[in-house]
Amino acid sequence: MYVGALYVVLSIPHARTLKDKRRVVRSVVDRLSHKFDVSCHMVGYGEQPMKQGLLVTSGSQEQLQIRSVFDKIRAFLNNVRDAWPIESTVDVFSWMPEHGVMESLDGGFSE
Repeated sequence: MYVGALYVVLSIPHARTLKDKRRVVRSVVDRLSHKFDVSCHMVGYGEQPMKQGLLVTSGSQEQLQIRSVFDKIRAFLNNVRDAWPIESTVDVFSWMPEHGVMESLDGGFSE
């Protein structure tokens, strides 16, 4: 089994307040969750109205499927009207639940 994480920093240039930012980010998160069946979490940039970090996670039996979904998500985010990605990072882990160990495909381990 594989677990994937996509971290994206969104620029929200028209947000002047945190309320403006939340409105835009909630809309993006709702659309991502429903369209791609992924989990989304807002992380970082809490007090900055013009930026927001998103952590998008997914799981699958195939790592190529996760990478494909993340590519589609990045393409989707490039076409969002009120926010656009300025930075993104992807990592896919091999997860063996019977051992409680995750092995990063980049070589690292974590428990």
